[in-house]
Amino acid sequence: MKPRSAAQEAAAAAVDRWKNQLGSTERSLASLANVSPSTISKIYKREPGYRLKDKTYNRVADVVAQEEQRRMAYVSIPVVALCHGGAISCDETTKQTVESVVRQQLCELLTGNRPALPEGITGALIQLGPRAAGMYLVVVSPGANEEERLALAHELDHIKNRLLEDRLIDKASRPRRSSL
Repeated sequence: MKPRSAAQEAAAAAVDRWKNQLGSTERSLASLANVSPSTISKIYKREPGYRLKDKTYNRVADVVAQEEQRRMAYVSIPVVALCHGGAISCDETTKQTVESVVRQQLCELLTGNRPALPEGITGALIQLGPRAAGMYLVVVSPGANEEERLALAHELDHIKNRLLEDRLIDKASRPRRSSL
């Protein structure tokens, strides 16, 4: 029996993400990829001896990637803080570039790729969704292990400061209790 091609494995992994991470059905994927539901099922189960043309496997994987990107477009991911060597400016254009890169990398992360920030940026603290949700993503550029650890520690300091700031704001906005 011939070994499975890279396209077959990519399609099987994509169907797995479609079902388990995106929570969608095989039937809906089949419809979008213009194949039968049984084809999606056989790809997902990695049925031995089942062969399609690589372009069909690629089409299935592409449909999943497009849906991941479509959904990611709706997630608010403002940059809270950037760490850099000072050689670049941290203006709105830089933040928008980092947001775009992180959005793309979040989609690629589902396929096992490692995120990489734009050159000169060693770390970024990204807020996921509204501030009230309290969800943050720390992104550290690939590099030397020591550099990664320092960048991560620095981003964690940003989270700590942000959480302490929120706590102080919450305390200040609460009405004082009566001592009577």
